[in-house]
Amino acid sequence: MIPKSECICSQRPIIQSDCAFCLLMYKDEYYKPSNTGRVIADVIPDNHAFVWHRVTPDPELLALLKHPDYAPIVVFPHEYALAEQCIDSPLQIPAVQQGKSPCLSCLMVRGEKLRKCSKVLV
Repeated sequence: MIPKSECICSQRPIIQSDCAFCLLMYKDEYYKPSNTGRVIADVIPDNHAFVWHRVTPDPELLALLKHPDYAPIVVFPHEYALAEQCIDSPLQIPAVQQGKSPCLSCLMVRGEKLRKCSKVLV
């Protein structure tokens, strides 16, 4: 926690976005004060957070990824992705072109954990 005198909560904007955010994190990541996902969840109304389980994904996560209103997109560093998996804009995704909202899935992990996740996603 940060001291109340340094809190910027009262200045927090609410961002209107055509995108939903799906935040995937390791169980201990949420409680870190440097967790960027917490900032995203604070300002983007359409957000969803799940603990990352490589072998047993949360059924609600799977349902979100199959939701008919969303076009799931994994946001991941280029250096861990294959070139043919990279896009410059959600508008390159046919489902988005057909009117679905992008659901940007972000892995909120660092370092060695990120490298482990990349092996699963590639």
